[in-house]
Amino acid sequence: MFAQRYQWSIGVHEDVKREFTAKAKKRLLDTVGNWKEDWIYKGYKDGQPAELTKDVYDGLIRYWELPSSIAISNACSASRNTKDEHGNGPMLHCTGQKPHARVRLEMAKETGQLPSLKELYERTHKTKAGVFVDPRSEQIYNDVVARIEDRQTQLTQQSSDGIPVVLSTQEVDQIYEEVVPKKKGRTLGIGSVNDVPRATSSYGQRRADEVTELRSELHSTRTQLASTQTELESTRQSFQARMGGVEGFLEVISSGNPQWEELLADMRRRNPVPEPSRTQQQEEELQRRSGDLYRETIHRPGPT
Repeated sequence: MFAQRYQWSIGVHEDVKREFTAKAKKRLLDTVGNWKEDWIYKGYKDGQPAELTKDVYDGLIRYWELPSSIAISNACSASRNTKDEHGNGPMLHCTGQKPHARVRLEMAKETGQLPSLKELYERTHKTKAGVFVDPRSEQIYNDVVARIEDRQTQLTQQSSDGIPVVLSTQEVDQIYEEVVPKKKGRTLGIGSVNDVPRATSSYGQRRADEVTELRSELHSTRTQLASTQTELESTRQSFQARMGGVEGFLEVISSGNPQWEELLADMRRRNPVPEPSRTQQQEEELQRRSGDLYRETIHRPGPT
């Protein structure tokens, strides 16, 4: 079913298979765990899942009642409730079985942009009444908010224009990971988002350095382009002025000579030169000088 609905490159087939199998195992464990809780709290009849036959359901119950299964269950429960060397125990939240990564994607669909870890934490640790699930969760949130406000105030004071600075989502996420405690190398309060690649401090610094370098290169390129355009414009104007003078001279010389006129026309077709822009006064002066040169040329005695 999954392979029929989605397609991927054959080069990553084994990676897709491995990730799919890992997610399927977790989903199955969660589902079986829900079946067991329903059996414990609702009883045999009311707790039976509709998707299971009686034989399969009875087989699961016999497995759950085995002494070895009970021992494993108790050991897992004790492990989940243990505290690390810093005294950090399991984090309470109010999203049930829904992974935090999915909650974040749902929030992104609502707002059109990926929420920060602070916003995700608030969504997953506050009840519908707007109250945190426990005092510890509220304290962590307040610590994050206080650090964000301090950073924004500091940047605003350093700003030359005095405009209030608002941190980006990436910057807020970095502060969240700086402030919130970690347990076994995982940041508390964000659940499965720990397993999703995101902007870490080192990643953000590398991206900032790359952006600075690209902006510097862009500025240098624009400066060189502007200089080149200025040189080209100067060359064009000089060329136009020189060619305009030459063409004016050739036009006077060829006037009245059909062969020269044809030669000049052919030259213009082969090598068109944009006419220099002239004012009315300049045009009249050019016509006057051309006439004087023409009259002087036709009255000049030829060589003997």
